[in-house]
Amino acid sequence: MLANELWYELFDFTHLEYVSESLSDHTPLVLTFPHCPRQRSPFRFLKDLKTPLRKLNKDKFSDIHQQQEIHRAKLLQIQNALHRDPQNKELQQREETNWSTRSLLYAGRLALVNTVVIGVYKFWTSIFMLPKKVTQHITKLCGDYIWGATEERRRQALEMCVPKKNGGLGVKNLEVWNQACATKLVWAIAMKKNLLWVRWIHGRYLRDQQCWDFKAPRDAYWYLKKLCGVKNQFK
Repeated sequence: MLANELWYELFDFTHLEYVSESLSDHTPLVLTFPHCPRQRSPFRFLKDLKTPLRKLNKDKFSDIHQQQEIHRAKLLQIQNALHRDPQNKELQQREETNWSTRSLLYAGRLALVNTVVIGVYKFWTSIFMLPKKVTQHITKLCGDYIWGATEERRRQALEMCVPKKNGGLGVKNLEVWNQACATKLVWAIAMKKNLLWVRWIHGRYLRDQQCWDFKAPRDAYWYLKKLCGVKNQFK
């Protein structure tokens, strides 16, 4: 430990102890001031916060269990009605603005989309390529959940895939991610990975052809045609 002369003049009574290292590779230092009495410094703003916090707890959270049961019953009613009539637009909008959407703050909704929805999407796209309409519909649902279902807010939802440093929300662009995962699948075919679906494609379609020179026939299924399209983009 380094100290200047002024330190020794002001605190010549201090004591420095080197403690033996245990789990870490650092040596802890304990600096004590034996002649300095300790003074309590209570949190001076605690008294001012007690009254508003007590009022907030009483007004907002006193009957939270009762509110939960009421909103749960309303949500169950909407879901049952949607089960009977899935094309009912009015019920779909009511479900989008249910109690969970209203109760969560903006940051909470954004975190929920990034962790749950995007996480599930990333898992499935790592296995197979999703249709573009499915990706666009998921993006629309995420935007409606974060911003709301109005037309003006849907225009604002276009900003959610912009990086945070550029003023956006930093939500992953699902279409770009879908293509990136598709290139990984193309690479698995090109490298003849020891996977069942890769062996099937080589045995059924490629046979002795190189992956980069292969052209999907007309009777090929949709998935293989899309992978060939991605291959041609990054060839």
